[in-house]
Amino acid sequence: MKSEVISRKINKHAAIYVCMAVFFALCLFSHYLARLAMEICNRRFLVMNGKTLRAMALIDWVDSHSWLAIGYAFLVVASVAFLQIRGRPPWSYWGTAALFCIPGFAYWFPCALIAGKLF
Repeated sequence: MKSEVISRKINKHAAIYVCMAVFFALCLFSHYLARLAMEICNRRFLVMNGKTLRAMALIDWVDSHSWLAIGYAFLVVASVAFLQIRGRPPWSYWGTAALFCIPGFAYWFPCALIAGKLF
């Protein structure tokens, strides 16, 4: 095979993995930023409403069960790889990755809420 064909195939199949890696890195960064904000403020923010308490409880739960996040990330990557190996159309694995990333977005919002209370 020519190098152009090889690079085209790599670019075609690697883009989704790069996007997922950036997404999981964003979730991990926001998690650690929220944990840092909770430690700096000693878990006592200026506004302590129900939303803040629920967000802190969720962050604590995810922090104590971090194996779930690792397993979930593995499941997402395995599902997309399975679809690519089976030769499915690109919209199917992009759609699968997008659907699997919805819980990550749902977790990102409480992390952003807590990290934003620090500043």
